[in-house]
Amino acid sequence: MLNAKMIRSKFTVTFKNCKIVTQTFLINSMSTDSSQPSFEEIRKYLWGFGKGNVNLSKNEDTGIATLVLNNPEKRNAISGQMMVHLRDCIEELEKWKSGKAVILQGHNNIFCSGADLDFVRAAGTKQGASYMSTWMQDTLNRLQRLPLISVSLLEGFAIGGGAEVAVSCDYIVVANNAKFGFVHAKMGLVPVWGGTTRLVNKIGQRKALDMLLTSKVFRAVDCLNIGLADAMVPTAESFVKTMEWLSPRIQHHYTIVRANKTSVINTALNSYQDSLAKEKTMLVPFWGGQLNIEALNKKIKHEPSQNGD
Repeated sequence: MLNAKMIRSKFTVTFKNCKIVTQTFLINSMSTDSSQPSFEEIRKYLWGFGKGNVNLSKNEDTGIATLVLNNPEKRNAISGQMMVHLRDCIEELEKWKSGKAVILQGHNNIFCSGADLDFVRAAGTKQGASYMSTWMQDTLNRLQRLPLISVSLLEGFAIGGGAEVAVSCDYIVVANNAKFGFVHAKMGLVPVWGGTTRLVNKIGQRKALDMLLTSKVFRAVDCLNIGLADAMVPTAESFVKTMEWLSPRIQHHYTIVRANKTSVINTALNSYQDSLAKEKTMLVPFWGGQLNIEALNKKIKHEPSQNGD
C-alpha cells in the first residue's frame, strides 16, 4: 500500500494592480515504490471482466481511421476487456505515421452508455478503482495527444464514462438523437477518467460544475448551444455528414495536419514559454521545404470562405 504524507505549503498568486492573495493548502504527496502496479498487471486484471471489443480500421487513401465501441448487449458500455482493447487500438494509431484523423463512434448508432455496471460491481474495491482509473486516464491522455485530428461522433446515449470518452477528442459531432450527460453524481461517483478536467477545458468552469452537479442529460441541440458540440448532423446520415464536416479540416498534407494538431496540444499542455519554444522547433522542417515552395509558386490568394466553414 502506498504511503502518504501531508505537506503544508503556501501558494501565492499575483493579480493585476499588484493585488496579492496567499492561500495555505494541503498537498497529498504519495511516494512511489515497488508496490505500485505495472500496466501489465493492470492489463491482466482488467482483461478478466466482461465482453465486447473496440474495432479499429484505417483507410490509407483518406488518412482517416475509425474506432468503434462494440458491446451491443450493454449499449456499448465499456467493460474491462474493452478498456484493454481501446488502449491497444490507440497504441496502433500512435504508430500510424501517415494518418490524419480518427473518428470515434459506437456500434449500431449508440455511442456509449458508460462503464459496464457488471464490471463496476465486480471490481468495486479500492484496488479495482485504482487500476481502472490509472488505466483509463493514461489511455484517454494518449488519445488526446495523438497527432491525428480526433472526432467523437455521438449517436444515442453518451453518458457517464461514455461522456468522459467523448470529451477526450478534439471535436464532438452530435447526431440529432444524441443524449449526453455526466451522470456520475446520480450513481454516487465522480468522473475519474479525466472527464472533469477536459469538460472544464471545453465549456468553462461554471458550465462544467453545473453539468456535474445536476447530472442533466443534454439533447443534441443543447450540446451545440452550450459550446460542447462543434456540429450537429442528421442521424440517418451521421457518419457521411461527419466526414463532410471533417474534410476541410484535414485538406492539407498529412504532415501539416499532424504538425498543427501537435502544436495545439503542446500549447494546451505546456507552459507559455515551452509552447513558444516548441512552435519554433516545429517550423524548421517546413520553412523552405517542398510544400512551402510549391505553395509560394502557386501564388495562392486568400479569400473569405463562402459558407463560413
